[in-house]
Amino acid sequence: ICMLDKIILGMLKERPMTGYEIKKEMEQSTDFFYNTSYGSIYPMLKKLEESCLVTCIEDIQMGRLRKTYTITASGMKEFENWLAGSMEIARLKDEAILRFFFYSSLDYEKRSAELHSYVVKLRDLHNELQELKKKLSCEESDRFKLATLDFGIDYYGFLEKWFKDFIENGR
Repeated sequence: ICMLDKIILGMLKERPMTGYEIKKEMEQSTDFFYNTSYGSIYPMLKKLEESCLVTCIEDIQMGRLRKTYTITASGMKEFENWLAGSMEIARLKDEAILRFFFYSSLDYEKRSAELHSYVVKLRDLHNELQELKKKLSCEESDRFKLATLDFGIDYYGFLEKWFKDFIENGR
């Protein structure tokens, strides 16, 4: 079982949702540390339903089939058991860092352009998360969710600073 099933169960613990609503909720919360596509969410929902961890109610809205998923008692127990388990240290899997590891094989101009472009992307994401925090701080009372957002702000801020320092100082 992968992490996506836990995210879906956690989202459905909050309220029943469609696959589309789960994806949108992820984009506003878990996306900066675990992102996925509709192409992964829907097969996982099917798997969770087959495992009796969620149920699905189908209805027609505006001429379209709508599937709304709800966590079951078994799904709640599965989620709570996972949540109560011990946290393990995850190994970093970051393609940008992997590419950087091999950058001595890339010519200087291309390497420099890519590094500068990456710093801009990091700055944009860092700013986006800071704006999200301003918006959510007024609405969100869950201190763990806000702290997770702070983690993302700190993490991408660190990466931006680290790459800027490398560009400027050549470490």
